[in-house]
Amino acid sequence: MHGQFAAIAFAGALILAASGCASSGVEPRKGEAPVTPGETMDRLTGTLRGGFMGIGGEHTGWALLDGDGPGAKQTEVDVSRVRDAARAADGRRVTLVGRWVEKRYVERGVTRVFAAERIE
Repeated sequence: MHGQFAAIAFAGALILAASGCASSGVEPRKGEAPVTPGETMDRLTGTLRGGFMGIGGEHTGWALLDGDGPGAKQTEVDVSRVRDAARAADGRRVTLVGRWVEKRYVERGVTRVFAAERIE
């Protein structure tokens, strides 16, 4: 029985992989809403901090803090497109230029995250 299930699961995976090979120009990253061409960028300013963790890995690992201490507002940010610059700016006040995206987490559900395209 397990052999039949594995064969069916493998065939389904192949079909899914083949259907995702066509390119439509702008591809969203896994778990994000697609980008609309000509979409305007937003700017957020605060202290960039790395090292955040979520249960099951459901966090980008980065946040922009507005304020100090435990009452500081935290905005989860995705710095995957500017990773080296983010590491260099960790702990400093920066302005992020990017757009809001929706990440789909298993436990947290749909979560609004700021995807940075540039750090100033």
